[in-house]
Amino acid sequence: MTRDLISEPPYSTDAEVAKLMKKGETLKEGDVVEHKELAKLTGAPYKTTRYWTIVQRWKTLMQNELNKVLKAKMGVGYVVLNPPGRVSFTADMHRSAMKKVRRAVGVAVTTPDEALSLVDKMRRDHYIKVCAAHQALAQVERKQLTIKVKAVRTKELSE
Repeated sequence: MTRDLISEPPYSTDAEVAKLMKKGETLKEGDVVEHKELAKLTGAPYKTTRYWTIVQRWKTLMQNELNKVLKAKMGVGYVVLNPPGRVSFTADMHRSAMKKVRRAVGVAVTTPDEALSLVDKMRRDHYIKVCAAHQALAQVERKQLTIKVKAVRTKELSE
């Protein structure tokens, strides 16, 4: 009984998400949807768990079904990103992910061998190698991108 309550929400969010999807179909790049409006459409009070559950599901569907990416505008609501905004948003998410990778490597490297089984040591070493490879690839690609961007900007200035 308890397991059912934990794994399944007591009420479906389908109806509320459908209302938000109707609103989402009318949104264009640069449009801002305020939290007040979302709360009114869903009937879920702002800052409640139900509100965030509905809005998170809506944001996912907006991206997957309508190819519209929403970014939080602190204390206001969400803005529909234009293509350059989507690239910046991607860069922000990547930067955040790389911070997590660096922290994960730090935790793994400082884990004492004595407390680990052979399997755990193998797993730890695997994650260290994967994270290091990701960091190295990101660094090489960043340098190559910088060179290409400089070349494009130089060409644009000379024209």
